[in-house]
Amino acid sequence: MLNRLVFSFLSAVVLAAPLSAQVSLHILDAESGAPLPNAHILYSGIYANKKKAVLTDVDGKAVISDSSLAKLQKVAVSVSYIGYGKVNDTLAYPGDYTIELNPESQLLNEFVVTGQYGKESTEKTVHNVRIVTREKMEKMAAVTLKDVLENEPNIRISKDPVLGSGLSMQGISGQNVNIMIDGVPIIGRQDGNIDLSQINLENIERIEIVEGPLSVNYGTNALAGTINLITKKEYQNNTEININSQVESIGTFNASAQVSQKIGKGRISLTGRRNYFDGWSKEDPVMPETGEIKADAGRVQSWNPREQYIGNVAVQYPIGNFNLRVNSQYFDEEIINKGMPRKPYNETAFDDFYYTTRFDNSIALNGEISDKLSLKWISALNIYKRQKNTYVTDLTTLDKELVASPGSQDTSTFNAVMSRGTFTYSQNQNLSFQGGFDARQEWATGQRFEDAEQMGDYAVFASSQIHLLNSELTLRPGLRYSYNTAYESPVTPSVNARYSSGKFTYRGSYARGFRAPSLKELYFYFVDINHNIVGNDDLKAERSHNFASSASYKTLWDQKILQLKAKGFYNLIEERITLANVNSIEYSYVNVGEYKTHGLNFSGSLMLEHWKFNGTVSLIGQYNQLSEEYEADEYNYYPEFTGNTQYTIPKWDLSLALFYKYNGAMQGVALDENDNVYQTEIKSYSMLDFMLTKKLWENRITIGVGAQNIFDVDNIAATSSGGAHSTGGNAMQVSTGRYYVGNIKINISK
Repeated sequence: MLNRLVFSFLSAVVLAAPLSAQVSLHILDAESGAPLPNAHILYSGIYANKKKAVLTDVDGKAVISDSSLAKLQKVAVSVSYIGYGKVNDTLAYPGDYTIELNPESQLLNEFVVTGQYGKESTEKTVHNVRIVTREKMEKMAAVTLKDVLENEPNIRISKDPVLGSGLSMQGISGQNVNIMIDGVPIIGRQDGNIDLSQINLENIERIEIVEGPLSVNYGTNALAGTINLITKKEYQNNTEININSQVESIGTFNASAQVSQKIGKGRISLTGRRNYFDGWSKEDPVMPETGEIKADAGRVQSWNPREQYIGNVAVQYPIGNFNLRVNSQYFDEEIINKGMPRKPYNETAFDDFYYTTRFDNSIALNGEISDKLSLKWISALNIYKRQKNTYVTDLTTLDKELVASPGSQDTSTFNAVMSRGTFTYSQNQNLSFQGGFDARQEWATGQRFEDAEQMGDYAVFASSQIHLLNSELTLRPGLRYSYNTAYESPVTPSVNARYSSGKFTYRGSYARGFRAPSLKELYFYFVDINHNIVGNDDLKAERSHNFASSASYKTLWDQKILQLKAKGFYNLIEERITLANVNSIEYSYVNVGEYKTHGLNFSGSLMLEHWKFNGTVSLIGQYNQLSEEYEADEYNYYPEFTGNTQYTIPKWDLSLALFYKYNGAMQGVALDENDNVYQTEIKSYSMLDFMLTKKLWENRITIGVGAQNIFDVDNIAATSSGGAHSTGGNAMQVSTGRYYVGNIKINISK
């Protein structure tokens, strides 16, 4: 009898053991310690691809009970909750665990550094800042900055087959937008614009977009706003290897490789990339063809072939409380503009070759001098060279010979050296001060400059940040004083305010900005049989007043986040610089008076369990200077709508993304040769992109497929009417028509 009882007891223990083996999880808010009900938990064996899901209860608790996991004694979990950062971990099985999730505003990608005293949450910064994360860039299949900004509100992209892609922000041209990489301005503007398709995103972790002047911090070229590309500096593994490839049906073939290795306390990262575009015309088939080189009229393409090579090396090393980072990048591009066969025999053609090289170098030192005092210092050397060669090509042999006529060959070189140091002193939690210096020297040489020209700009700046009413109210006044060797530099003040009350946040600002005349506008000299353009060394700096305000609302409930925001702005630019006919035969750059823009935009976002919805509607008005002397509207308005939707299926590691932008018609007025006013209009158009992304092999492989420009927009009408002009006009190039994208990314880490 006793033996039977012992046997029964032991059997019950053995049978009950697998049932009691489980993982108990308690999911909490890392800041408040509150439980997170309905948190989503994916789990699997450490080598298994198939995943299962479980939700937490009202107390933030969940249980994983699986006999197959008990045998492995380990379980891989992924915990997510709307508004919080995801946590991935491998846990011993069985066991009891508490996992804390950080609110999304505390994640690295939700911090801003542009124009701030340090890493600042987007919720708390005094500026209105938009962030484009690395995740969003990948879901857009974005390769260059142009690909990203095409889907951003209040930004219009212009495209030229030779000059590349430019932009306007808040209705102001791109020469008034400061584009930087880690706080270093990018040089090499063509017709006032940086070619956005030359700015690759391979090493970019996020993009910070600030609308309105940041001239106190960064000086010139920031009237409309600042776009700062932040490179990746933090790694989770000792060794990271990334291999990427992307193909597009319009003849694009891109490939890159990156290796990052921790060495002692430091790290070195190497990157190489090639972007190749075969050129495109509307008559091209959906998928590219290979074959013989065309030697007839079909050799001329609407979008010119382009090839880029990029190499980058970055070294970082901690020195006490400081981090030292050295970065060097080389960029090389070739664009081929093929000409029509020449009559009468069509055996030759004029072909233009455009070569661009960029060599950008920087050294940065950031850290804490004491508990209250910190330093950010960066110096850079930037070298930009643009070369144009025109050849006469024999279409029977494909031999080329340089053309000797004036203006057919040109080489321009622009160099810049800069150094900026910023000291931040925190008296206490409610009072901080920031001061610094900013020195910059530029040089320009080339056939279209009579001499080697140069310009220096040296500035000091200071601001304070004051928190009042238990940090509900933040004030930041600032001032910049500078000296320039080529023109009279203005004093630049600003004041920003932020007030937060519950779920509402209000911001308001006034800032002065300025744009320095470029070396080209000051000293350009291009005189031949077809051109007579001369710079003006008496130019004044453009100066602006910017007023901006916003109100936002944010609420979180039951794994849903709703955000609403209304913004308005007004810009007044004085001494605007433009190219004008100064006498019967000569053109020069002159200050022509005032230019104004204003606008409103309303945005909203909604995050559900697996969905993200974002939308912004804008109306922007541009001042019509002819209204001062002629009968015409004072402002011309154009609308915009930008929206995107993202849906994820965590169980399958699958995501879908849809990006849409409506660009409203842009109207204007102009004068004909008889000083008659006539209307101009660039017609409206819409762009729609779709991408599907799938992760494999524990997120080591990412595959993406999609369609870009689904509405098949290529050219849009630019018309004019009134007076001696009848309705009609030219076509403006917008895109390469509909095309399809496929990419693969491989990540190997240890």
